[in-house]
This record gives sequence, structure tokens and C-alpha cells, in this order.
Amino acid sequence: MITSRLNALLGATSLCQIATSFWTRLWPLGILVVCTSCFNGEPEIRSYEVAKARASASTGGATQDATTAAEPRRMLGAILPAGRDAWFFKAVGKPEAVQKLAEPFEALMKSFKMADNGEPQWQLPASWRQEAGSGMRFATLFAQSDGEEIPVSVIKLPIFEGTWEAYCESNVNRWRGELSLPNQSWQEIAAYAKAIPGSDAARPGYWFNLEGKQDPSRTMRSPSAPFAGGASAPTPPFASGAPVAGNTPASSAQAEGKPSPLKYKVPEGWKDRGASGMRLLTLWVGDATDPPNEVTIIPASGDLESNVRRWQEQLSPNVDDSTVKSAIEKATKVQVEGIDASVVQLVDSPDQPKQSILAAVIPMDAQSSLFIKYKGDAKTADAERQRFIEFVESVRWK
Repeated sequence: MITSRLNALLGATSLCQIATSFWTRLWPLGILVVCTSCFNGEPEIRSYEVAKARASASTGGATQDATTAAEPRRMLGAILPAGRDAWFFKAVGKPEAVQKLAEPFEALMKSFKMADNGEPQWQLPASWRQEAGSGMRFATLFAQSDGEEIPVSVIKLPIFEGTWEAYCESNVNRWRGELSLPNQSWQEIAAYAKAIPGSDAARPGYWFNLEGKQDPSRTMRSPSAPFAGGASAPTPPFASGAPVAGNTPASSAQAEGKPSPLKYKVPEGWKDRGASGMRLLTLWVGDATDPPNEVTIIPASGDLESNVRRWQEQLSPNVDDSTVKSAIEKATKVQVEGIDASVVQLVDSPDQPKQSILAAVIPMDAQSSLFIKYKGDAKTADAERQRFIEFVESVRWK
């Protein structure tokens, strides 16, 4: 149950600022936009070229654009505040089938309330059923429409510092990105956001009805975290750095940001910089450098292959399929909270590497993951690789 998981994790990152809008894909423009956070908490926008979708047996070996391969999808999503946390509901499926769920979905949102024991309560629509969640998910609801069973995910995540509108804007733009839709300002989003009044007059809940195209390559299944329901169901939203006891730093360095919502063990020689913006955690590794060798934790979306390709493109141009395939084949398998995860190591040059990325991809949902990433000089990466793996394995969100 999510109440025992990630009481401060993404987007949504995040899945907030869990996560910002750390991630909207502008597939029609062939660009991936990923928001990361500077130490002052302000989001930084970085753009990367996205490789075209690779050929498959069904296409007869022809390369096709990801937008062309994308399928029409409708998404019903809701963000409901409850104290320091927000509850995310999300359903994704064929446009006609999901549209028929709009009325019962809204009724479900209006029935939402928090019980005295801190658990959420709602009135399940007729013919809907509910199953307990796993991983980041508190529960999964199942709705029948046009002879199809459509999952509705339920996830709880903390609310980051800043305005409620900014929090909602970040997460709605994350959802829009999953449907190949461009970012919008809150003023634009507010024009179609449907309010769900609650006990907090300053922070009404909202639900949204979005339609776009979803790239099939973004669907990611994890045997140990079999989530369904459309994209980051919800792709971890952006969270805040709410204090959580239990971090065990091996150094006396003080965190520069807020305390991370995660629990973890800081390896010797690493400096805990705390949570900031969409980052659930930043750590500096090794000797002071400019820029620093750092490890960050954020929630994000996309499958393992697409992210390995993107990371490799941060280090070297003209990334080919064999480079990506080799990195994935050499990945170290680990378990984090019972979830199977992969740790990849990438370099800018196989002969004389100067820069390196170590990245752990922890599947949290059908289309979302928690990314733990080192980026810095290759020598430090080699020296700290085992400690990086041990750090990844120590991360907890209970």
C-alpha cells in the first residue's frame, strides 16, 4: 500500500517539484524535454533529440516516426490534496471507452475523503471493482466500458513547496507529455480543469479529461510491479522534501536542501545535499569539483532502452543501437524494496573515458520509474561503482 511506500516520493516525479514537469515529450517536434532542478529549486529545462522509433517485425523493417506509431488515447486524471500529500487517480485507454467513464469518474472524485485513521475513502461506482496496490500504488480500481476493463490507478505522494497551482501544472503537463501534447501554463489548464471542492478551500482538487496519442514504446512492464492504467499511473508526480527520519549519512555534511522524503544510507565520502525542486535527493560524490560529481534521484517516465539512449546521448553523439543494447546487456541487476532494477554504466569514450553516467532504473509503474543517476568524471564513477550499487539497494520509501 502506498501509505507504507514512498510517503514522500515521482510527476507524478515527478513521479511534484515527486516530484515538476520534469519531463514532457514533444514528439511532434522530435524533442524530449526533461526538467531537472538546480540547487536553488528552480527547474532547468534541457532538450535532447529523440531517436525515431526503431523498426519492428510488424513494420517490415521500416523505420517510423514515434508520433506515427502512437495510438489515440484518452486520459482521466485527478489530483486531490489531503494535508501535506496529494492523491492521484488516473485511467488511460481508447478514447471512446474512457470518455464513457467521465461521469462515474467525477462522482468517484467527489466521494473522496480522508478517514480518521488517515486512510482514503471513496464510493466505488456501480460495476467497478477494487484491488489492493503494490509498489507505489495504493490501489487499482477497474471500470468496465465497451466490454473492456480499464484500470484506474491510485497513488499518494507529497506536495512540494510552492503554490498549489504550480504543483498541479507540473503534473498535468507530465500527463500531457505522455499523450504527446505540449506544455501549457496553469492559466490554460485552468480553462478545462474541473474543480472538486474539499475541506481545503485554498487547494481544491481537480480532475482532467485529456486526449492525445501515446507512444507504445513508453509502455513498460515490471514483473515485480505489474501496474496498469496508463502511463505513470500516475507516473510519479512531483513531491517535496518532507522530513523523514531514518537517513544514515556516513559523513557529517549537512543537507543543503530540505530533508529527503526517502530513506537511504549515504556512502562514506558522499555529501548529502537534500531534496530540492523536483529532485528527491542530491548527493555530491568524491572531491569537490566544478561541476560536482553528483547523484540525483528523480521520478521519470519511459522504458529502459529509451532512457539509456538519452543518457548516452548526453555523453557522446551519434548513438547507435549496438551501444544501447550492449549497455543494457551489461547492466547489473539489483533489488530495491523487492523490485527488480537495472544499473547501467555509460561512458563518453570506450577507449579513454573522461565522463560517465551510472544510472539505476527502478520500475514503479506501467510507464514510470525512479531514476538514481550519477553523472561526473569516469575515474570517480569506476571508484564509486560498488558504493553506488549499495546506495541504490539501500533506498527505501516506506
